[in-house]
Amino acid sequence: MTDYNCGDRPTEGVYQCGDCSKEIEIDGTINVLAPCPSCGSCSWIQVNTTE
Repeated sequence: MTDYNCGDRPTEGVYQCGDCSKEIEIDGTINVLAPCPSCGSCSWIQVNTTE
């Protein structure tokens, strides 16, 4: 697993907040990780890719 932070430009896939486990999907319309919408953390872990 790779760790990411706010402002990083990861590949498409599903990312999980490192603090509260909220999952978000990064697709072609979103290309920069923002703070977690649930807890505001900037720690993300990629849990699945769309490739």
